[in-house]
Amino acid sequence: MPFGTGQELKAKDTVWARTVSKRVVDVCGQRKDQVIVVIDLGKIVKTDSLFGCNFQLSYDSTKLRFHSALYLNTLAEFFEFRQVGFFHDGHIRGAVATLGMQPVAGDRPLVGFLGDFLGDCHDSVMVLFDYLEFTDEFKKKIIYENGFVAAVTVDKPDRYFQLTADGNTTVIDTLENEASFAIVSKQGIDSTVKKLEMRLEMKNFDNFYVKSLEPADTNLLKIDSLDIADTAVYVSFFVNGVVNNKNIAIVDLVEKEKAEEVAEILIKPVGIDDGCSCFSRLLGDVHYVKSAQRKDDTIMTVDRGMDGEITDNYYSASKIWIINSKSEPYRVMIYDILGNLMVNRHSYAGISRISLDGFSNGVYYGIIQYSKNLIKRKILIKN
Repeated sequence: MPFGTGQELKAKDTVWARTVSKRVVDVCGQRKDQVIVVIDLGKIVKTDSLFGCNFQLSYDSTKLRFHSALYLNTLAEFFEFRQVGFFHDGHIRGAVATLGMQPVAGDRPLVGFLGDFLGDCHDSVMVLFDYLEFTDEFKKKIIYENGFVAAVTVDKPDRYFQLTADGNTTVIDTLENEASFAIVSKQGIDSTVKKLEMRLEMKNFDNFYVKSLEPADTNLLKIDSLDIADTAVYVSFFVNGVVNNKNIAIVDLVEKEKAEEVAEILIKPVGIDDGCSCFSRLLGDVHYVKSAQRKDDTIMTVDRGMDGEITDNYYSASKIWIINSKSEPYRVMIYDILGNLMVNRHSYAGISRISLDGFSNGVYYGIIQYSKNLIKRKILIKN
């Protein structure tokens, strides 16, 4: 009996033979990680009587290529006879044996193999036992477990794909009820996306709705599927080219009425299918939508005509002068500082929208004539 134990060490009746990949392969970057696969038998004790064995493994030779045997820190280090061959058809054949009277024992892999992963895409390749034959002394039941080599994209800071908006906030102008913004794709490395799935999620969106979503460049992206709902938009694109730092979609928004609440659109990439993207992270963004509540006026007046109100507002940001008479006709004239008549318009009541967008910077004089009355206004145009 060994010193310090109360029972005799016994050989186990069953051995689990496993092929184990000792390294995850990073397929991205200029230099891919090498592959290490070992045959693992678990802990072997002296009474297991391991004097030697023959083995053969098989794998997909189009995806893996093994070229070196690893003996250091394996049980094979203690065998006097070691022979391993690597074959182009995807086989490893080998044998190990001790020439003495003492069996080999220890808690190490039986033997290891060094190789290369040949592909450039995410994949997994099985390494299979064809046979594992021991000498007659090793009278054990063998249960085989085939392992696989995993090739993945390791998460690194420059391996991201992000969808963001062109600008932080969309403000719908006081005089309008529609607006649009662009969605931009960004990525840390140059990789061509073949298919892109995107989701927009709306919050506080009771006062707005998405009218449409279209590709910014129909030669670059084609819509595969599109679903516009009240609270979310889902779209799938086929991509024909590189979409790094490019506008990929235009979102058209409509507001139902002016309101103070700010709405949010969460922009999320939810899937990329290009086989070998090398993106380890998909990132999104938040875009805000709000109504322009403040009137940017240099003029806001109310006059009482003979039959009702006449109001006028000048919006300096959009350079529009709006006049509204509830009932009576009126005439609108605009003169420049030299007295030249620039605008002469008649209205039989209602609303007139007079654009001064084409006017040069300077001071102009506006006149509203109705009945026998005149309303005179100074209008400043400054870009």
